[in-house]
Amino acid sequence: MAIKEYVHGEGKDYQLWGNVGRFVMDRKVQERMGNCISSDPGDIWWVNLTHKSETKGFASAREMKNGTLYLRYFYSAEQNALGLSEEVLIKKAVNHAQAKGMPLVYTNWHKDSAVLQKMGFVAQMSKRKNFVRWELKLKGEAS
Repeated sequence: MAIKEYVHGEGKDYQLWGNVGRFVMDRKVQERMGNCISSDPGDIWWVNLTHKSETKGFASAREMKNGTLYLRYFYSAEQNALGLSEEVLIKKAVNHAQAKGMPLVYTNWHKDSAVLQKMGFVAQMSKRKNFVRWELKLKGEAS
């Protein structure tokens, strides 16, 4: 199993959409995400692929103008003993942000998310019913 990284608009979009297209169009996945899945040029995608190139999950993030990383989507069709799960996909986004020196990764996700809590994300207060903003502050270098 491998996780392949794509950047929307950098020449491999046909591979990206070929790998995640069935999830993007799946109404149950859209309901889990809370909306339709979209992407803009520059968005980063991590795609879980089996050794037979079957997609098992994905995550997508956007670098924001304020220097933070917005984890837009993460989904795994299966949680397995090999660890290829939502947690591994989220970690790819966190590692990306750390490598870029970003101070924060955030997402809007289900307020009862055990995986985000486990990874150190903190839910922000919200009046929304099901989704809240989750933030993970990253340690930066001392100035």
